[in-house]
Formats: sequence, C-alpha cells, structure tokens
Amino acid sequence: MLQRAIYVSDAATGVGSNLQSLAEILGVSAVNNRRDRLFGALLHHEGRFLQVIEGGRVDLDRLIRKLKADARHSNLRFLTDGPTPARRYGDEPMRHLPMTTGGRALLAGRGLDSLDLAEAESLLTELQRLDAAA
Repeated sequence: MLQRAIYVSDAATGVGSNLQSLAEILGVSAVNNRRDRLFGALLHHEGRFLQVIEGGRVDLDRLIRKLKADARHSNLRFLTDGPTPARRYGDEPMRHLPMTTGGRALLAGRGLDSLDLAEAESLLTELQRLDAAA
C-alpha cells in the first residue's frame, strides 16, 4: 500500500539558502529516492523545509530514520504519515517546488512551521500546479 509523509523542519544555518546548496540536496535525494522507489517534492522558504514523500512503508520508514538523523535540519514535525490511495504529488523522485507569489499569498505572512496538514497540502498542490504551468 502507498504511504505519504509530509513534514516541516528548520534548515540548519546556510542549508538551502543558495541554489548550489539546494541543488545538492535535490540531486542526492533524487538518486536515493529513485533507488528506493520514493517520490517527493521539497520546498525551502525562509529557513524551513516543507517536504512530501510518497512510497512503500518500508522504504519511507528507512528515509524517515535518515531524516531524523540528518544534521541539515532539525525540529522535524510530521503533519501526516500514513496510507494514501494514490500518489498526489507527481512521479518525480524529488521535485523542487519554488516559492511563488501565489504561494506567499497562501501563507499570508506566516511561516511554514505554522501550517496544519490541510494548509500544507493546499500550498504544495498550488505550487505544483504553478510549477507545471510554467
């Protein structure tokens, strides 16, 4: 059965703050996720990450253990981690979702750490839609 986890975390100082740092994270994640049959999307905004990961339970649990030990971020807060009927965020091993004006409007001045599950899913869906239309 397909599983989905969505979490928010604080980025370590400097992590994701420039294109090179973010590209390295996305590149390594894409390779590892392809190997582990995981799919996901990552948003970095104002020193925080919002990430969705979808895949099999065993593979997702292995990644979650790695994420919890990863020094590139802290204060992981899972908004959801459970079964889902279908992939919702695409079929890329790791997709970058850039913050847009529309995404900022959805946040209304709030940080990623203040989002509940419904708000996070709304933001991820909107950014995915805008990215696909670009």
